[in-house]
Amino acid sequence: MLKTLDALDAAATIATKYPEATGANPNPNYPNSDLGKALADTARMIKANVGLKVATLDMGDWDMHSGLGKPDSGWMHDNLTDLAAAITAFVADIGPAINSTTLVTLSEFGRRVQENESAGLDHGWGNVMLVVGGHVTPQKVIGNWPTLADTALTDGDVTATTDYRAVLADILAHRCGAGPDLLASVFPNYTGLGSLPGVTTS
Repeated sequence: MLKTLDALDAAATIATKYPEATGANPNPNYPNSDLGKALADTARMIKANVGLKVATLDMGDWDMHSGLGKPDSGWMHDNLTDLAAAITAFVADIGPAINSTTLVTLSEFGRRVQENESAGLDHGWGNVMLVVGGHVTPQKVIGNWPTLADTALTDGDVTATTDYRAVLADILAHRCGAGPDLLASVFPNYTGLGSLPGVTTS
C-alpha cells in the first residue's frame, strides 16, 4: 500500500513539475485524444528523468471493416491525423531528449488491398512500421516496396518484405546495446539476427 501511495505522489509531482509543452517547442499542440494524452504523460516522465526505459502505448480503433472513409475525410483520415499530430507534439515536447529516445509504431496485422462491399478493408498481411528518433538512419523507407500489382500480392494482400523482429532487434542492438545472446533470448527461433536492416545507428 505504501509503495502505491509513493508512486501516486511521484506521479503528481512529475505532472506538476513537468507539465506538457516544456520542451524545445513551448506549444507542441497535443491532440485531445487518448494517444495525445498518453504521449504527453510519457514526455513528462522522460523530462523528469525518472529512469523510464520502455513505455508501451496502445492506439485502438483501426479495425476498419466498414466505412473506411476517403483520403481527405473519414475514419482512416482522422486516425492518421491524430497519430501524426501526437507524434509531432511528442517530439517537439521532449526537445533534445529525442536524441536518446526511439519511438516505434507497429500493428499485428495490415489491411487487404481490395475494398470490401461495406466500403472497408478486411485483415491483411503487409503493413508499415514508423521509427522516429535522434539516431534513426536518414532514409525515408527501409525495405523493398513490392507494389500493388496483382502479381506482387500475396493472396490479395500487400506482401511483407521485412520481418518486424528485424526492426525491433536492430533498435535493441544499436540503441540499447543488446548483444547476440540477449537478442536470441528476446527473439527465440528467429534466424535473421545476423542481417539487421540498419534502422538506427549507435
